[in-house]
Amino acid sequence: MALQKENMDRSYLFGRLLATSDKLEESVLYKRKEERDTNAKKFWNAFVRKPAKTWAIIRKNLDPYIKQLSGGTKNFYSKLFEEILGKLEDVEGFTNSTLDENYLLCYYSQYA
Repeated sequence: MALQKENMDRSYLFGRLLATSDKLEESVLYKRKEERDTNAKKFWNAFVRKPAKTWAIIRKNLDPYIKQLSGGTKNFYSKLFEEILGKLEDVEGFTNSTLDENYLLCYYSQYA
């Protein structure tokens, strides 16, 4: 599945956020040789039900991992989060309405 960067579907965009946060944290855990679930995986069910509220929790929990990234990688993730959140703002989609199944398509496309 190819990532559809121009897809403005709300659930799709939230799926991008979830995958991006999962990938970021997983890369830091890998470098530290830690094997455990990421915050994205821990909060997955809550994220589907209340994505905006849960995103705030996941994002806060990412801070220690972001601090461990190199400048270029930190900048990459920062810009990616800004891009996705900007698109959610454009479609007035940053709400707690339940996500539909499109979030799954994007999660796996973004994560790859």
